[in-house]
Amino acid sequence: MIGQVALLAIFTAHNAEEIAFGTSGAQPDPRVLRRLGLSVIDYRADRLTIATAALTMVVACATTAVDRPRTRTAGYIAIGTASALAANGAGHLLRAAVLRRYNPGAATAPALLAASISVIRAVQQRDDITVGRTALALAAGATASVPAIVASLHGARWLRP
Repeated sequence: MIGQVALLAIFTAHNAEEIAFGTSGAQPDPRVLRRLGLSVIDYRADRLTIATAALTMVVACATTAVDRPRTRTAGYIAIGTASALAANGAGHLLRAAVLRRYNPGAATAPALLAASISVIRAVQQRDDITVGRTALALAAGATASVPAIVASLHGARWLRP
């Protein structure tokens, strides 16, 4: 099993890839960004760095919080967090397949997806969480991933106008 700390390390590498290659390859669709209250300028290197750092800190807090207590609530948080990261990785891979070109984050996306799935399965077994409750935690984490990304980009806009 890949542990939650290893998952955090992979997520950190994934975010570093997004920052380093943010202007390379396929860029976000401006129409989609507008629907989310964002613009292409929100993906500027300084703003993207702030946004990904904030997301990494949130995931780090969730990771360390769930690695200690062995309660079902901690298990739900671990599964939800890993699910959000799995959705992120899967999104990069899907986008690369559809567009047939690299997008920042696609290189580390397979490792992020695999590590997330490993953590989800291990936590479900370790904490004896039912399939139904695991599914709810998965759905909640994946659903929360987009608002979390959007919120981090909006926050970066305030810090770096």
